Amino acid sequence: MSDPLAVFFTIPVTVFRKIGDTASGAAYAAADASLKGRVRNERKLVVTADGKEVVSESGVSFPLGTPLIPLDSKVTLPDGRTAFVLVEGLHDSGLSFMPNYYSIDLT
Repeated sequence: MSDPLAVFFTIPVTVFRKIGDTASGAAYAAADASLKGRVRNERKLVVTADGKEVVSESGVSFPLGTPLIPLDSKVTLPDGRTAFVLVEGLHDSGLSFMPNYYSIDLT
């Protein structure tokens, strides 16, 4: 069965996945410009992995099989703005007829 949400995942974004920390700051993998998603520019209160409540300025939803994007990864949005991943989540009910997807919320 094809992904019923595929028609929404059309906006290209560039992701620099965080791979660790160095003495001079965060280290990132090479740019992944092959990703397409649905970009949301909306303010939303999210809870980070360390329990802090912060305001996310935007988010991106991707197809379910998208490789995970670690927290603090850099994302370049279509408007040229660079943001960082605050929260990431897999929304998979296990049911093929439900809208299953992967999402990230950004600074």
